[in-house]
Amino acid sequence: MGLTVPVSTPLGAGTYTVEWHVLSTDGHKTNGSYTFTVKP
Repeated sequence: MGLTVPVSTPLGAGTYTVEWHVLSTDGHKTNGSYTFTVKP
């Protein structure tokens, strides 16, 4: 299972951090983050 989120404009060069939070159907909460870099 995955989630795709469109970006309205192209990302400029730099480092970005994505933070996510999920609540499952059984009420279990989880979260996390990851970092990625866009090179020029």
